[in-house]
Amino acid sequence: MTKTTTCAHCALKYGKTEQRSKYRLPRNVVPIRYDLTITADPGSPGFSGNVAIDVDVLEASRVVTLNAKELSVSSALARHANGTTLLGTVSLCAETEMAHITFDGMLGASQWTIELSFVGKHGTASAGFFSAVWKDGEVEKTVLCTQFESADARAAFPCFDEPDLKATFKVRLDVPAGMTALSNGDIVSVTASGEGRKLVEFEETRKMSTYVVCFTVGEFVGMEPFYVNGKRLQVWCVPGKENQTAYAAKVAAFGLRFFEKYFDIPYPFGNKIDLIAMPGFAWGGMENVGLIIFQENALLARPEAEAWARSQAVIIFHELAHQWFGNLVTMRWWNGLWLNESFATFMSYVAADAWEPLWQTWDYFSESRDKAYQVDSLRRSHPIEETVLKPGDATFLVDPISYEKGCSVMYQTEQFIGPTVFRDGIRLYLKEHEFGNTESGDLWESLEEACLVNNVALPIREIMKAWVFQVGHPEVIVSESADGFINLRQRRFLFLKQGRGTRKLWPVPVTMQVKNADGSVTSSKFIFSQRNQRIEVGKGYQWVKLNAGGTGFYRVRYTPTLLARLTENLLDLSDIEQINLLNDARAFVTACLLTPSDYMHLLFRFAQVNDAGSWVEIGKGMALLTRLVSEAQWPQLRSTVAEWLRQTGEKLGWKPDSDEVLPFVQGWKPYHLNLNPFVQRLSRKLQKDWRSDKLSVRAEQAAQAAMVLHFGGARMSKTFRDLQKDARHQTALQIQRYLVELARRNSTPEKPVDIYEILADVLLERTASSETLVTRLVGEWPQLIASAPKISLMYRVRFGLDKVDESAQEARLLELFRQHPHAGARAEYMRAMERVRANVIMQETQSHALDAYLAGQSQRKTAAA
Repeated sequence: MTKTTTCAHCALKYGKTEQRSKYRLPRNVVPIRYDLTITADPGSPGFSGNVAIDVDVLEASRVVTLNAKELSVSSALARHANGTTLLGTVSLCAETEMAHITFDGMLGASQWTIELSFVGKHGTASAGFFSAVWKDGEVEKTVLCTQFESADARAAFPCFDEPDLKATFKVRLDVPAGMTALSNGDIVSVTASGEGRKLVEFEETRKMSTYVVCFTVGEFVGMEPFYVNGKRLQVWCVPGKENQTAYAAKVAAFGLRFFEKYFDIPYPFGNKIDLIAMPGFAWGGMENVGLIIFQENALLARPEAEAWARSQAVIIFHELAHQWFGNLVTMRWWNGLWLNESFATFMSYVAADAWEPLWQTWDYFSESRDKAYQVDSLRRSHPIEETVLKPGDATFLVDPISYEKGCSVMYQTEQFIGPTVFRDGIRLYLKEHEFGNTESGDLWESLEEACLVNNVALPIREIMKAWVFQVGHPEVIVSESADGFINLRQRRFLFLKQGRGTRKLWPVPVTMQVKNADGSVTSSKFIFSQRNQRIEVGKGYQWVKLNAGGTGFYRVRYTPTLLARLTENLLDLSDIEQINLLNDARAFVTACLLTPSDYMHLLFRFAQVNDAGSWVEIGKGMALLTRLVSEAQWPQLRSTVAEWLRQTGEKLGWKPDSDEVLPFVQGWKPYHLNLNPFVQRLSRKLQKDWRSDKLSVRAEQAAQAAMVLHFGGARMSKTFRDLQKDARHQTALQIQRYLVELARRNSTPEKPVDIYEILADVLLERTASSETLVTRLVGEWPQLIASAPKISLMYRVRFGLDKVDESAQEARLLELFRQHPHAGARAEYMRAMERVRANVIMQETQSHALDAYLAGQSQRKTAAA
């Protein structure tokens, strides 16, 4: 029987000075093979099971310790091939999530089989063996699914639940006869197991970690399978969504071919891969061996929903890349989670770039990389690789540092040493460590070896050590020196002044381009690892550009003279270089290193740029100016931006009734409109017109109005509200047409509405105040703590508070977190409050400067009139 105790075993084994080891299993017993049978029914709150674990006992012992969480273990015994059978008593430790089995005899150093019977309950969060509800018309139905990363396999069956304790798995599922059951391996047999039930047996897996074991039960429909290099790929979903699977199938087929070729290793886990869209799944995707789980909107796509195609492809490629990097070769412990996730993120973009070069995938990645910059510009950021004491704490590393910054460092390295050399190093790493576990240094050794073979003399291990284990990132300050030279200086970039004087240095892989006096362009690469360095660029140069190609994870701040030389030649910059220039400038405004007026001048220089990515960044810059401007000067800012947009449109020869998409609309999605008060007000007029005469409003415009009003909280009839589903994936052209229609419908001879005023309003993103946000957060905090998982709450807080910039709201938040400390997430809240502090300082410092500039501009305009 199971006893839940304070765990004398843990108390004896780990003293106060050994807390680092408290949550780790001893290594005197290691698993070889699991034979697992689970009995489950989507209509039942619980499940039962039996597991026989073949183990290798390395040191004779009476006690075997493994992991179990919220399970009741009813029996335990150990069998030896010589016929010896030992009975065991189980005690559970809730804190360490361990089950200590004490046998009535000694297990000698040999191979044994541990047999356990257990029962458990399904949760509703996406962890362990959980249940989720979906609707078939008006009928609610339930599916069962597992999600084990990082340490929740122990909530479904007793196991050695650490990533380096790999074993093979033989799984059987006893389920209702009408249900579909899937697991990592292919189905071997299906037999009747009782009245209305069946036993589904799956092929035994190859060696793998517990966190990528998976099984699911429910009413799933499998699409027609397709074959890639002899492997069967199949997409699954709940009934009614079959017509949304074709795109995922095409992407997965391409991804499998691409990765087998890139890694030079065939898919290593059998002959099938299932991809299943899971109702209620909280994560984008999970890379379980042979059975990849996806959130429904991450896998399924209506044929017309092209706006989401790139995002879905990237997610599918990410999970497929994990089959090699993560599943075939796995981090030894959770401090190496970044290695799995960074590389899978990197490879997802490499594959997406090959799948559709017109997407300019790495330009698109710059928006994701910005999330990493935002977190990493705080003193309380964390290194890419960080110590993890409890396996559950690895969840808190699922953030932009582990994913986007880690990916950025991978990309920076790949581009600096060359894609072929990098790929050769990855192949070497995977082949040397297949079905094993590694530390970060193992990858650097393989990359350095590939560099040596290809005559690339770089100390990769030392470079990567600094970027992975050192918190933060540098800014490189570029200034003019004597004729023909420039000076470089590096320091840590931070939003707050405190901490910028750190003595840390980075080996910055600089790619530099210089446009010479004769118009030729010279490129060079070097590692900038000193505090200051003088670089010769030649006399009479036209401009100098650092981070050429935009692949480095560092800021570049030019003196006004050098910056002017670049902005006068913007078309000499690639799209990603333009994006980086804007992104760096926005960060410098936040850090009070660039004035708002200089920033506005920079933004306005981009009228000649016709790249959607740059205009997304311009939109972020405009939103920043909106935050800084006072109510008194808002009309002046609005009219200034509207006039600039008008001039831009006229230069392009744009006509409002044409189908040519303006550059500043190209990157827009429906959510850019949804919360804009001005667009909300005009949309209400369109809704009124629709009510009077439905034929007077085109269907796509009515759908967009419904979407706008829905997110603005407006009251609508059910018929009108139902239209919004058709607007979720509207293209930039459809959005532009809608805004033109709003201007037309709301214009009168007495009070005309200018399309450029609407465009300026959307670009400036004038939404609800931070006071509204903070008031709601303070009021709902107890309910949020009670209902939201820590990881979910962490993201809501950290990113939700990015726009809070008033000292009164800062004080309210500090008091809230003092009264309601949330165990395990304290570091995240401290980061959130550091960002709020930076915002408050920016507001106090920069808003007056912007107001003064706009007031002067208004006076000059009045005087000129």
